[in-house]
Amino acid sequence: MTRVEPGFELVAEEFERNFGERGEHGAAFAAVADGELVVDLWGGTADQTRGAPWREDTVCLVFSGAKGLVATCLLLLIERGKLELDAPLSRYWPQFGNERVLVRHAVSHTAGLPGIRAPVALLDLLDYERMTSLLEAEEPYWEPGTRLAYHALTFGWLCGELVRRIDGRTVGTFFAGEVAGPLGLELWLGLPDEVEPRVARLRRAPDYRPSWGDEADPLVETVYENPGRVRPHRGRRLPARRVAGAARRLLVRDERAPRRGRRRARAAAPGRARPSRQLRRPRPGLAPVSEESRRTPTPLTSTSRTPVAKPPSRGAAIASGSKTTTSAA
Repeated sequence: MTRVEPGFELVAEEFERNFGERGEHGAAFAAVADGELVVDLWGGTADQTRGAPWREDTVCLVFSGAKGLVATCLLLLIERGKLELDAPLSRYWPQFGNERVLVRHAVSHTAGLPGIRAPVALLDLLDYERMTSLLEAEEPYWEPGTRLAYHALTFGWLCGELVRRIDGRTVGTFFAGEVAGPLGLELWLGLPDEVEPRVARLRRAPDYRPSWGDEADPLVETVYENPGRVRPHRGRRLPARRVAGAARRLLVRDERAPRRGRRRARAAAPGRARPSRQLRRPRPGLAPVSEESRRTPTPLTSTSRTPVAKPPSRGAAIASGSKTTTSAA
């Protein structure tokens, strides 16, 4: 029984076009309007290696969407009077060596620490303690607060460590207990073992390549090429980039929280197919499990397609999904 609420038919039509014209192979999309679920679509293949179809509870990575979730944790600490934006990081994190770096710099990508100069191995990214200790000794590239630069990975270690120093819990455990659990979201910073079978497998698009040009840039190299070819590790704590969730379960329907939001994940694979779509009311949510229960990551592969029936649908998109043709590192 497939359906999209009247007035939102264009959303389903565009969802279909992703498969027929834009190289999509597996995806989900859900939207809430005025507190009600009005669009709930999914289709294609979640695991090309097994030919597993994308289901309503398929989970996928949302990559740097993690930064917004980490920021939510910090906002809760600010609201509770435990964190001040104009305080130096070292007030909460005494080992952090630079007193010129303020909390407001860390949360706004102006700390001057977008990358780490010391060479690191791929496995070092999964060693939270090592990465935070490297940041403790890292000298900012410029005077904190004077320049904006995207802190692709270091945002998570800087802000995640603030949460841990103030609250005692890792940022993933804090998020599970204070945000995802109370709101009934299937969304984790650190994937529980039992959710692993539901995860869509990703791979890079054939034409994927970095977009910062051919000229060598030492700053870019420390941010994106130290180590080279970073791959997704969904079970581990990389709080700036590695989050997993299911589209319809990312939608907040609690009156205490915003009703609108976006969550995305990307996948890539050749081939075409028609998606399936269904609209249903969400079931009561599963409480998230902390990232302490996690497994050694396995290589990610992409998604393919399974044809499915076409439903009625409707209009403008508000919230979350999983997406399409170029997977990030």
